[in-house]
Amino acid sequence: FRRFVCRVVSPRGFHGSTMRTPPSIGSFSADEVPAPEIEDFYSLQNVTVPEDRPYIWSNTVSSLDGKINFGKNSCPPHVALRHIPEAGGVADWRVLQGGWVFADALLVTSNNFKENESKNEFVWKLFDNDLVQLRQKLGYNLMPRIIVITGSGEVDLDHRAFQLKEDEGPQTIIFTTDIGQKVLSKQRQTRHEQGLTDNTLIQVLSIDGKSVEIKEMCRVLRQQFQVKFLEVCAGGTMIGTLVWEKLLDEYRLTIASHFIGEYAGDPRAVSFCMSNKPFTHETNPLTKIVGIRLGYAGNHIFLRGKMIYRHELATNKTDTIG
Repeated sequence: FRRFVCRVVSPRGFHGSTMRTPPSIGSFSADEVPAPEIEDFYSLQNVTVPEDRPYIWSNTVSSLDGKINFGKNSCPPHVALRHIPEAGGVADWRVLQGGWVFADALLVTSNNFKENESKNEFVWKLFDNDLVQLRQKLGYNLMPRIIVITGSGEVDLDHRAFQLKEDEGPQTIIFTTDIGQKVLSKQRQTRHEQGLTDNTLIQVLSIDGKSVEIKEMCRVLRQQFQVKFLEVCAGGTMIGTLVWEKLLDEYRLTIASHFIGEYAGDPRAVSFCMSNKPFTHETNPLTKIVGIRLGYAGNHIFLRGKMIYRHELATNKTDTIG
């Protein structure tokens, strides 16, 4: 087997005959994926940002059998094989950060905090200096803004994500319900009595009082906070909701070449959880794969695809990526 690097750079549109344009296909040249190759793969140069909401993409990793974790006491890096250096897990870590390079904000849920239990560990930031420099070259702030969505308000304000200093990144925003606001206000009061503060903005966006209104959240992010590009770091349930609401513009999926199998019968532990919202053969979303990269070690496939909803096929309202 001869290792090679190939890159097919071509217009990747969705209008007329260009819809049949093949995807950009190639291999990353090293486990420590060079910044220019990440910039090439994740370029947003020709993307059209909606006027009423951010351009939204998901970025997830799954096993070959579609699982996103091993169950209790596991985390996404285990799925990405980061604990096995010879399996090329560092490539996934580089590409994950690469997505953050282009994002104005990162969307997380309370479950993300459960996966990262250390209150002092802030994981949603760029760790590699060359990617920080790439982000600055593109004209972004030092770090993306963290957006937390929680209906219950059950997040610990002691976490580093809510203690960011001005030179570390923009103020974190929590979108919640009336119930969640009461829980968070009580926690804030307790912390205030202990002489503690946080650097977090809390906004209530709910119609039914039980869940956050996703479409309104997207509108607020775009118009009030000037978020043009939003990456979803949450799990399959959140991503599935965005798909159902036709808000997800593209997906970025890393497939790690191993099997996890079943565990505890949890149907939600998949990349795109649509268990409660089934589609039919006439309404299910399609996707257009616009980019494929093979990891240098041969243990990962990196996919980038455009979501194509059925109403877009009917009205021909689609964008070009790349």
